[in-house]
Amino acid sequence: MKVKIVVLVFLLSIFAFSQKITKVYNLNRIKFNTDSIKVLNKNDFPELFPYLNQEEFSDKDTTIVELDGYRIQLFKSTDMEEAKEKKAFYEKVLKNRNIYLLFNEPLFKIRMGDFKYREDAEAEQIRLKSLNYRNPLIVPDKIKVVVIGKNK
Repeated sequence: MKVKIVVLVFLLSIFAFSQKITKVYNLNRIKFNTDSIKVLNKNDFPELFPYLNQEEFSDKDTTIVELDGYRIQLFKSTDMEEAKEKKAFYEKVLKNRNIYLLFNEPLFKIRMGDFKYREDAEAEQIRLKSLNYRNPLIVPDKIKVVVIGKNK
């Protein structure tokens, strides 16, 4: 009887402390059919953009919120001048993207984007790899999102 209890406790501990097995996908091998991509217009969703038809809205109507999200790390170095040069380069080449220069001792890091969902960051990572950027790395980070709406 004692042997059965010991074996049962042993088996339960194995199941309780076993590691979760996850499936890893190599995104470089995925082929995307670009003919099936549909780009949606803001006009298709007027309820999501209530101020779209207004001529202007004031700063009182906007709020910047910090959320948990993702960014893509493009570069890291201990040299501040090199990091500043890389930031200027990425701002010039990757137009209309938010480029950030961060310092986490001892490294200066260049990160881009404000992605709320990892899937969006992965899509941008694939695009950057297709443009021959070396090792764009998705990292969790605090992101800044502009919320348009009446402040109460």
